[in-house]
Amino acid sequence: MIGAATFLLTFQSLEGGSWRQHTPCGKEFVMVAFKVPGMTCGGCAASVRRALGAVAGVEDVQIDLDSKDVRISGAPSADALRTALEKAGFEAEGLPVA
Repeated sequence: MIGAATFLLTFQSLEGGSWRQHTPCGKEFVMVAFKVPGMTCGGCAASVRRALGAVAGVEDVQIDLDSKDVRISGAPSADALRTALEKAGFEAEGLPVA
């Protein structure tokens, strides 16, 4: 677990709640954090997780329903995340503009 924590601490902070890092093999890895205010129940959280998990480049989706926080890791585009959320009937607050 120390290795994972160390890796996360090496991310470069970008505007809008995202971090960008290149892995040792040169692949870009991004962690994006934003809010989904319309996510009010477990069913909503499941819909958000399913919609975002289907986006190309998404490796992991973490959701905190109480705070409405969503964290995405992988190499997705912000536009693709936004589009997936909108198709599922949700809006993102604080999602970086591509």
